[in-house]
Amino acid sequence: IQVIGPNESTSSGRLYRYGSLRVKAAASTETYVSGMQVTNRVSLHDEYIYGIGEVSNSWPTESLAAQAIAARSFAYNRAYNSDGSLNSRMGACDCMVYDDIRDQNYVGWSKINSSGGDRWKAAVDGSTIDATHSNFVLYNGKVVQTFFAAATGGYTQNNEDVWGGTPRPYYRAVVDPWSLMPESAVSVSVWSPRVRSQETVAAAFGLADVAYLDLSDRYVSGGIKTAVAYSTSGASATISGEKFRSRIQSVDGDTLQSTWIWKALVSFTETAAPNFSKSVLTERSLGFAKIPGATSTSLVLVQNNSANSETLALAATYAGVSKSALLVTKASNDVERITQYVTEKGITQVTVIGQIDENIVSAIQNLGKTVTRISGDNTFSLANNVAQSLDSSTGKKYVLVNLNNPGQLAVATSLAVRTKRALLLTGNGLLNLETAQFLMGTDSPDVIVVGSTDDISNAAMAAIENAKRLDTTDLGEASLNVLYQNQDTTRGLVVMGDETPVWKSLLLAATGLPVILDQDTIRAKAIKWLRRQPLSTVVVNLDAAELFVTKVRRS
Repeated sequence: IQVIGPNESTSSGRLYRYGSLRVKAAASTETYVSGMQVTNRVSLHDEYIYGIGEVSNSWPTESLAAQAIAARSFAYNRAYNSDGSLNSRMGACDCMVYDDIRDQNYVGWSKINSSGGDRWKAAVDGSTIDATHSNFVLYNGKVVQTFFAAATGGYTQNNEDVWGGTPRPYYRAVVDPWSLMPESAVSVSVWSPRVRSQETVAAAFGLADVAYLDLSDRYVSGGIKTAVAYSTSGASATISGEKFRSRIQSVDGDTLQSTWIWKALVSFTETAAPNFSKSVLTERSLGFAKIPGATSTSLVLVQNNSANSETLALAATYAGVSKSALLVTKASNDVERITQYVTEKGITQVTVIGQIDENIVSAIQNLGKTVTRISGDNTFSLANNVAQSLDSSTGKKYVLVNLNNPGQLAVATSLAVRTKRALLLTGNGLLNLETAQFLMGTDSPDVIVVGSTDDISNAAMAAIENAKRLDTTDLGEASLNVLYQNQDTTRGLVVMGDETPVWKSLLLAATGLPVILDQDTIRAKAIKWLRRQPLSTVVVNLDAAELFVTKVRRS
């Protein structure tokens, strides 16, 4: 039977097949209806759930099954009081639940009569036990009110943070990364319009104007707990996150959809991240990393290609520890650009790490600049010579890493720069001869071994005096552990996906800023750490996935 409701046509009226239809004249005292009132009387066991139109029939089987149980539990709580008596709405609408968003979207037989409806029916049938028993969500023997939503903003909320009252163990905030999928998949993953006028924001706080907003007070979920505004006169006002959300209207009168509100994300520019040249992240031929606190006259120069990331790691460490600028070249055609930079910046001292095009060296010397070269018979001896030249700065403290694991190089370089250590290399699970001889010839070396036991064995560590390990079995976890080696994070933070090219990671690690190497979806521990930092800048790799960028931003 097709029932055409108010403001519906024959093409939009819903179809009903199960149960029975009860038709009666609406009483004048009824709030939500007028004229004729039609109620579909169906079994909560399965017939009602067949008609729930809250999710697409195309969704994965398990998600449909979960939705069926959630819908049944939700309807039960709306229809019955905690003592089992009927909800008082029964007298007002001749119903136990409404068929719209006041309860759940119930579309009758139209649901399973639509494309893929057989999948939804199978999910509902699978959520029943037998002809008269069904699955519900229970806690201490009582049916739980199973709230659900199309999107959560990336994190659900604790019940007491939304409604107040006693914390419920089944209403704890949990991560929901699926709500942060691109807008094409989740329409409310981002909102617009995003810009509110000065007048609107000032009015929300009852201030004459707003010079600065402090949105740092947040619930564990990331939603704003309280918002503080400061005016140009020095006055301030504080309102709850919910009031902030509801009062900040656009010119069209639209309010924000939740308290997951962040300041605008600035594009990657010299203004947004003045310590980085954009060429660092976009060009392999010539990259420049300005080390915070670097002298204006000291430069480290290295030639980079895909085969010698370890040499770049040594140069990055040297630059970071010695507070020199780092310039990376790939070919002789960089001569003009390098000499131009050296001249414009007033560079007087250039340190060349490893092999480099002689035309570049000659061009710099022809400018009257002092060139110091650090080289070695192989990569291991090069590392030893670089470390020896840094001994006065590092106090014979070193980081040892296996050069055959590119991801570890970035973590090791970040650690070395942040803790003012030189970088030493080995090529297998045991110490290579050159590195072993260097350490044995050093009085009381302080060594941090970066890598798992497969990278550098316990036997190799036992041969090193005062050695300790930073395990990189989980590379993302290891990079997070490095963050705690130095608490100075006020200058900024670099966050990169774990598939980021090593050369990019090394250039950024050279600055001494903390580096997180993590999966494209970035783990909860990293987000939790980010939220606790008084950061002024966060730089995210340009190649990072959209979801990665969004989650970092929302931290």
